[in-house]
Amino acid sequence: MQTRSAFWCRFGRSVLILGFAMNMIAWQHAVVAQAKELTAKELTAKSFRDRVCDVAILSDGARLNGIALSDSPARLVLRTSRLKTDAPELFTNEVSPALISQLHSQNEHVINIFRQRIDQLKIDAPDDLQQVGLLEEVIERLKPDEENLPEFIVVEIEPKRLKKLETLAPGRRELATLALLNHIDDFESLHWKTVAARLQEIPAAQLKRPAPATLSTQPDVMAERILAAVDVRLNKATRLIRTGETFVAEDAKPDMAVLMSSFLGDSLNNTLQELLNETGGSAAKSSTTTNANDAALPAAAIRIAERSGHSTVVISSFEFDLAHGAASVTRQLFRNSMPGGWKLVSSVTGLSNTNDVTQEQVQKIEDDPQIKQISGLLSQLSPDPNSLKTALQMGAVVQSASSKADAAFQSAIQDLITARSVTDEAPPTVVLKAPER
Repeated sequence: MQTRSAFWCRFGRSVLILGFAMNMIAWQHAVVAQAKELTAKELTAKSFRDRVCDVAILSDGARLNGIALSDSPARLVLRTSRLKTDAPELFTNEVSPALISQLHSQNEHVINIFRQRIDQLKIDAPDDLQQVGLLEEVIERLKPDEENLPEFIVVEIEPKRLKKLETLAPGRRELATLALLNHIDDFESLHWKTVAARLQEIPAAQLKRPAPATLSTQPDVMAERILAAVDVRLNKATRLIRTGETFVAEDAKPDMAVLMSSFLGDSLNNTLQELLNETGGSAAKSSTTTNANDAALPAAAIRIAERSGHSTVVISSFEFDLAHGAASVTRQLFRNSMPGGWKLVSSVTGLSNTNDVTQEQVQKIEDDPQIKQISGLLSQLSPDPNSLKTALQMGAVVQSASSKADAAFQSAIQDLITARSVTDEAPPTVVLKAPER
């Protein structure tokens, strides 16, 4: 049986060749120009005013570099690793113990849920040692220690403990927030132009933006998210590829006749629409893939998951922009959290364009036996001699986008299993109290 990655490559290449050749459209390479003023020659800022981070100076002289949320009381978002470097004694003596105590209380309920699940598995499925072992690993990871703390936290400083709070303009603070969420290394020390340039390099579809403020995730919800990730790791999830309103299992050989019919239908509809537009007529709107951010799991996918006896579903879908030679691949993770029904747990997107692929990648696709079988048909159907070349190159773009999406998805699964994504949504708060006299 072919692997998922092998299937996706073959599936994506074949589908794109059919779709693009039928559309008979020529595309041009997208050229992305970066403004010269956003390229800083010096990576490190020379002064506070060149940075993106606010700074709180404590009564003992310690400097905390972060993002100010308020000034009365002073509250800042800080990267845990940066705080550990800037104020090691403060981190060791106050912050770390407070975080460990807080996270222990927060995770205890979730740990108990998993312990009960392990006990039940030992009764109902005593041979399922893999799931038991993974859940035991999750429990250990949920037990906080100094090496397993949230990526960033909120620090609240009592007035008598604070000597000075220096803040920058709101625009700089927005840059700092994006840098924090998108893991820009040492952004606290970088020139704001460098931070802006590095953020600009991130494709829009992959750029993480601030989410609305949320309360701490309920333990039951947190447990269900982690269980969804566990199902993926144990290959106990239904994995589907979406094309229009049709779902194809990742581990099944695609029916090329069905796929050709589907894409021919869309192509002919689009061609008819173009002709009718010229004569003032109208045609029925062709079906399109549902937006990747749609949180509803379609009924067709639910039926497939129920037949498989799975409570977790992974949906992969793709979109493409022929005019700019670009494509995106999205992976969505759903969990049937009874009695709440199917909920979207995570969604990631990989974006790629023709600048990301090499001629060698295109050649590998052209040499694919399945592609060779239909290349003659495509040449006959399209009057454009470059249509096959265009389709092959776009197939490589989709393959590249798929690789990026898969890497992001695996990272999201890791974040769920370690509960990192939960603490990112609602980071814990540590209060720095004024020293007693």
